[in-house]
Amino acid sequence: MPELKRKKAADGSLEPDNSAVALERAKRKEQARQYKAEKATDDSADKPKDNKAAVAAAIARAKAKKAAQQTGADDVKSEQQTTQTDTSTDPRKAAVAAAIARAKAKKAAQNAEQDEAPAETESTEDPRKAAVAAAIARAK
Repeated sequence: MPELKRKKAADGSLEPDNSAVALERAKRKEQARQYKAEKATDDSADKPKDNKAAVAAAIARAKAKKAAQQTGADDVKSEQQTTQTDTSTDPRKAAVAAAIARAKAKKAAQNAEQDEAPAETESTEDPRKAAVAAAIARAK
């Protein structure tokens, strides 16, 4: 059985010697303080760059939106290109922009399907009308 280091207290009783543990704890605390100090300086240096990039991206989005409203939906591709250039530096922003583009494309496809669907349902509601429409189509 290993012997424990002990020191005598003022009243003469024996207490465990925790000086090694206390030194390790002090070292960890100092390392944590240094890490926090480094992190604070890194964060303060990065924030102005992030803010400038965010402002530039917001301006680009506003310009693209204004142009899209003036010229129509044909400029959606150019809007996507501007967002791609803005997000090329940050992979998270690029992923978000791609997800938004997929959602817009999906919504546009659903709207196109809904526009086609009512025309088909009108002709198929009445079987006689559908038969007449089919006969006319064959005759042409």
